[in-house]
Amino acid sequence: MKKAFLLFLLLFFLVISIVTLASAKQYHATLLTVSETEDERAGGTADLYLEIKSGSGRIFIDSFPLSQLDTQIVTRFSKEIACDFLQKDCTRYDFFYTIRANTAIVGGPSAGASTTMLTIAALDNLQVKDDVAMTGTINSGGLIGPVGGINEKVSAAQEAGIEKVLIPNLALQSNQTNQSTNISNFNIEVIEVSTIEEALYQYTGKDFSTPEKNITIPKEYSETMQKIALQLCNRTQELDNELDEEVKTQEESHYNASLNFINKSKTAMQESKFYSAASYCFSANLRLKTLMFRNKTNEELLETSQKIQTAIDITNEKLEKNFVLRTIGDLETFMVVKERLVETQDFINKINNTNISYEDVAYAQERYYSAASWSEFYGAGGKEFELDQESLKKGCLNKLAEAEERINYVNIYLPIEILLEETQKELKHAYKDYKNQDYALCLFKASKAKAEADVLMTLIALGTEDALKEMLGEKLGKVKKTIIREQEKGIFPILGYSYYEYSNNLVEESPYNALTFTEYALEMSNLDIYFPKKKTFHLPNINSNFLITIIASFLAGLIAGLIVKRKKKKKRK
Repeated sequence: MKKAFLLFLLLFFLVISIVTLASAKQYHATLLTVSETEDERAGGTADLYLEIKSGSGRIFIDSFPLSQLDTQIVTRFSKEIACDFLQKDCTRYDFFYTIRANTAIVGGPSAGASTTMLTIAALDNLQVKDDVAMTGTINSGGLIGPVGGINEKVSAAQEAGIEKVLIPNLALQSNQTNQSTNISNFNIEVIEVSTIEEALYQYTGKDFSTPEKNITIPKEYSETMQKIALQLCNRTQELDNELDEEVKTQEESHYNASLNFINKSKTAMQESKFYSAASYCFSANLRLKTLMFRNKTNEELLETSQKIQTAIDITNEKLEKNFVLRTIGDLETFMVVKERLVETQDFINKINNTNISYEDVAYAQERYYSAASWSEFYGAGGKEFELDQESLKKGCLNKLAEAEERINYVNIYLPIEILLEETQKELKHAYKDYKNQDYALCLFKASKAKAEADVLMTLIALGTEDALKEMLGEKLGKVKKTIIREQEKGIFPILGYSYYEYSNNLVEESPYNALTFTEYALEMSNLDIYFPKKKTFHLPNINSNFLITIIASFLAGLIAGLIVKRKKKKKRK
């Protein structure tokens, strides 16, 4: 029996050793590069390797020659996009990227799409085709963005023996990058791609596309959002009735702006776009209230601000006592109400006895009313998650790190402080919330900062309004798929859908604002990835093939032991 046991151990550890050596499989992709000198611009290739091992979410980059800072940031961004695409908990793995190139230095964002594809292939254990190469940035939502030097890169791929090159959809190219691109000049297959799904099919042969579906809007959401819209729009009617006709005449342009929002709200209400209706009515209310307060005395304005302060204090006290976060919907409601209360408080804090702005008092009053309206969503039900302080803290920290990466990346290409001023201010507020242990609000503020940085990242490469609208269409399609995916998990992202609806309304009249709300929608549509559903026991990070091999080795050892035992019995006979 001892010999059988020893034989089993020998076989077991032998197989374990072999599998352990082979388990850290190395994945490879060819990168396409461009180097520039005073005289010419030349294309080239580089090799990207990736190994994934059990770990804690760390990223290691070994580059020769040295890579620029933007390449390091893009690599982290690509890993994040890949993990989100597969809905993988990547905090359980370490990622080892190796870049080898013949150029003097590796830099630029154009390897983002290739790095994302390779990371997805490695996480999903897919075979990558060696005869395919790609160039393109990777953008929020997993969209393939425009790059320069396509002619030079395709030429380099052809010289390297690559049979197929994937390039970004030329409709998204800016004037600067598109002016000299002519893919018909090459004896190589060149395919335009816009999304991760399209690129992965060409890279791996696996079809990640999903059947076209429509978002199912829950009755509870529609009824609650309609109630909020009616509250705000009824207030619009009341304010309009209260406003003096003389003021309407004197301030005709400002009043007409209010009427414009009122008309938009009526159209949105008729189309059952209740979040859009509520937003338009809030904008109308703000303008109407400003006109009403224009001729108020300092004493009257001060008295109003004091009443608002009392209302803020009471609502905050109720929030702390009554808001128990159980679902993602509860969390979203808490974040929205809390953010609006903080904004209201910020405007109240600007008011003093000697310097009272009627615009600040008007905004404070209407923002408070909006906060109170949104509390209707609390307790709507849904799948429960662990939303304790520790979980919220981790979610906040993860989102802060993601936002920092985006802002640092944008700062490399748009070193104009004024463009990032509001985004950095949002991030500063998020850090302040973290310090004050307001982790839910920190998560919300950091999400908005990340989204606003993503807006700038998208605009860096898009040179025309047509390209922006093309990208908007792709991003809105991604939001739609994300919301549907969440619904299949039993979650309806209240904020994600609300921003998605509003963005669709803005596409034609204000593409830039539509892009902003689309990015907000992307950020708010999958908040559940930061929170565990419930505490469960997790097996160690073991590859499925590895686990099968361990079981097989165990059975082999067991069978070997039984054979030895049986032979001994025969000898005794």
